[in-house]
Amino acid sequence: MYVSRSQFLILVLTATALTALAAKAEGQVLKGCLRPEFESAARVGDLDGSRPLDLDLGLPLPDPAGLQAFVATLYDPQSKNYHRYLDPQSFAARFGPSPQDYQALENFVRAQGLTVRATHSSRLLLEVRGRADRIEQVFHVTLGRRLRPDGSQFFAPDQDPSVDLTLPGLSVSGLDNFARRQRRSLRHPGPAQGGTRAQTGRAPRAGTGDDSDGAYQGQDFRDAYVPGVSLQGSGQNIGLVEFGGFYSQDISTYAATSNPPLPVTVVGTVLVDGFDGNPMDNGDGSASTGGPEGDCSEVSLDIELAMSMAPQAHIITYEAPFSASMSEVLAPIADDPVCNQISCSWGGGDMGSNAAALLLQLASQGQAFFNATGDVGAYGSGDVAGGVPGPDDLSPYITEVGGTNLNTGASTSPPISYASESTWNDYSGTCSGIVTGCGSCEGGVSGGGICDGSDGSNILDIPSYQEGISMSTNGGSTTRRNIPDVSAMAENYWVVYCDLCPAVVGQEGAGQQAAPFDGTSAATPLWAAFLALVNEQAASVGKAPLGFANPALYAVAKGSGYTADFHSIEDNSNNDVVSDSNTSCDSIYYTAVAGYNLATGWGSPKGAALIQALVGTIASPTISPTFSDSPTPTATWTASPSYTATPTFSDSPTPTPTFTASPSFTATPTFSDSPTPTPSFTASPSFTDSPTASPTPLYLSSGLGKCILAPNPARGGEAVTLYLNAQPSGTHWRVYTLAGRRIDELSIEGSGPHRFSTQGLSAGVYFAQITVNFSSGYTQSMVLKFAVIP
Repeated sequence: MYVSRSQFLILVLTATALTALAAKAEGQVLKGCLRPEFESAARVGDLDGSRPLDLDLGLPLPDPAGLQAFVATLYDPQSKNYHRYLDPQSFAARFGPSPQDYQALENFVRAQGLTVRATHSSRLLLEVRGRADRIEQVFHVTLGRRLRPDGSQFFAPDQDPSVDLTLPGLSVSGLDNFARRQRRSLRHPGPAQGGTRAQTGRAPRAGTGDDSDGAYQGQDFRDAYVPGVSLQGSGQNIGLVEFGGFYSQDISTYAATSNPPLPVTVVGTVLVDGFDGNPMDNGDGSASTGGPEGDCSEVSLDIELAMSMAPQAHIITYEAPFSASMSEVLAPIADDPVCNQISCSWGGGDMGSNAAALLLQLASQGQAFFNATGDVGAYGSGDVAGGVPGPDDLSPYITEVGGTNLNTGASTSPPISYASESTWNDYSGTCSGIVTGCGSCEGGVSGGGICDGSDGSNILDIPSYQEGISMSTNGGSTTRRNIPDVSAMAENYWVVYCDLCPAVVGQEGAGQQAAPFDGTSAATPLWAAFLALVNEQAASVGKAPLGFANPALYAVAKGSGYTADFHSIEDNSNNDVVSDSNTSCDSIYYTAVAGYNLATGWGSPKGAALIQALVGTIASPTISPTFSDSPTPTATWTASPSYTATPTFSDSPTPTPTFTASPSFTATPTFSDSPTPTPSFTASPSFTDSPTASPTPLYLSSGLGKCILAPNPARGGEAVTLYLNAQPSGTHWRVYTLAGRRIDELSIEGSGPHRFSTQGLSAGVYFAQITVNFSSGYTQSMVLKFAVIP
């Protein structure tokens, strides 16, 4: 058949158009959303199309190798970049995805009828929400309900998703809820059967009414790890990653019943991913079924351990529902880097596609991230605990914390004294129970292992800080990341938790509880709080915060002063899981040998010696490393003491010599909800209890929105005025008590003055979360503290 030139061109063009249409219909395929477990799980039906789903859409780092190389210079004492950390805006400008790509992604989402829940200054993550049926259409998937081996249901896609948008490296998470969140704490075993497991801990204190069964509490942790150290964590913020809420009464009870009593700790909360902060709400509309030792116990113990080690530090809980990804919690921590040290005592769940990039961002901003290694023994292929779990397998920019059994002197009155430590290992139960749980199982075993890709976990190459360590006797790898890095007490510690829970009235165990617990959940906030002491010391001598801790920790440990700075744990204890029948459940385990090992890492801190060694590695900064002007703050503050910086960060164009201790409104542990605040509370060094403010108030260092409230304190009924050094177009105020109860809300349009009346407020200390819309189009959220006096 003869085909003319014009007919041939028509055929070619038609074929080209059909190919383009087919490509558009298929869209960009997003890999990594299917797991082998999905295919083997029985499908029992389709997901309800009306169910709302939350997704994370991620854009990749344009130059991850370049960012890693830059971060390496931040922690190299020989580099001109040493400890010259980035702020979030600098990070986004230098290393984040382009504004054009991020805007294109946001435009696409809105055009598809999905809701944008949150944006982030790094442009790495876009959080969206939509009905399941709409999400199936947008991502060209069918979401089915399937059964886990235990009979519970989960949803997952039947095929790889695709999207009609071309953005190289685009990723999505949240299309399944297979992985389940796990807290890394357990009930401590009761008295050993047959005398094979002795109770560990300190002796009960004579004449104190001590009923803690020898469990460690309060001052015990400072006695053991920082004896004689006067540092309290003043001016420091400790961030806690949490998937649940807590009851403030539990924290105050813990403080009051410690011996000696702890000062009142101010705890702020950032609610993430729409979480309501209810300790008995899993965030999916159902009440917690965790019982009296349910998930709220995890949040309480994290706070209680952190406040025990650093009683004057501010603690900020970043609270998300169980369904939230790790990325959704890390993003607001990175957006507004007020915490130089962050602790995470949770494993499992959805990590989110950009969690590793966000951890790298934290390191670039001088923020240390500590993670609990878990409670089910060593990791390894075929091992009872399986491969390295998340978030341990995410990134080398994590300080992994293992657990120990702390042995102290037998004194029945404080202070106790450090005697020795061994690998935490007190599991009581069956081999299957260590993973699946069982009614009679208690205790656990410290996690540790190698990120070698076994059982589907990520492969992490050995980081530079672990190179050069002899692995000939400890079973470690010379090519892969080894876990843990350090360790601390994880056995027999006292926890006060779950006031008025469980939610079912009259159910056995309802009401406030107190009991001994185990778990690396405790060791991790202890180390984060220890770093708060280090950073307090650094700030007092005008030096930068330590930032990501591993380069300095390993540099000290590899040096000649190792045994002077760390408690080396080398008693040949191990993290082998042994059942009650004396059967080894593990195919692999590691032994605590001299030096670095995969049971306890480098060991635990030797107080003053390690603080001094680490501060000695810190150079004075020449630029401000941490304060941010996040243009899209997303977290809801519900009583935060956290708007602080270390004394070395000033960003103010007119710093004064008197404004060096802290540029923040910080509440020391001497402040509470008392209606009569002490006269020593001041909003800044330039303010006193005088009801009249300086006519030229100092501006706080908070980026573009440098601001201050004055007068501060205010007489009851008097208005406080927000002073800004940039032109506002409006402000939105939310005012909270220290306990986190919102008591007022106010919107003010126009350039000002922006004033809030204290009429009706009783004498006391309050937080104001103020969102400022500037005339330039910029938006910033700030948290300021003010006092009202009679």
